[in-house]
Amino acid sequence: MAKPRTVECRGLCVCLSCTDRWRSEEFYIDVLGFRLVRGGEEPGVCRWYQLGDITISIMPNASRPMPAGFYPEQSTFLLWLETDDLQALHERCVNAGVPIEFYDEETVLEISDPDGLPIEINQKFDD
Repeated sequence: MAKPRTVECRGLCVCLSCTDRWRSEEFYIDVLGFRLVRGGEEPGVCRWYQLGDITISIMPNASRPMPAGFYPEQSTFLLWLETDDLQALHERCVNAGVPIEFYDEETVLEISDPDGLPIEINQKFDD
């Protein structure tokens, strides 16, 4: 009898649905610091962005944003990030008009992307 094959999956990216690709791209690049790593400008083509070890793609295929609120009733996921300067990032978000869900200047900033995806950003502490 043949030995079962070992099958391994590798992570590529997390795909985010959005209502407006260019608005989302501006948010992820200008506010959070992601950089574009691949993709074109053709309709329906995902563009890929990277921040450290996290890779996301933005797919412009949503007809409406998520309902308002940081803890929605439906299933979703949370983008969880870390920064060396939470106060400066908070200021950048305020200046960019990003709605602030919660902010504690010493520990955490909770915001949403332009389509309502919750994002939690923690102050990095020395280990």
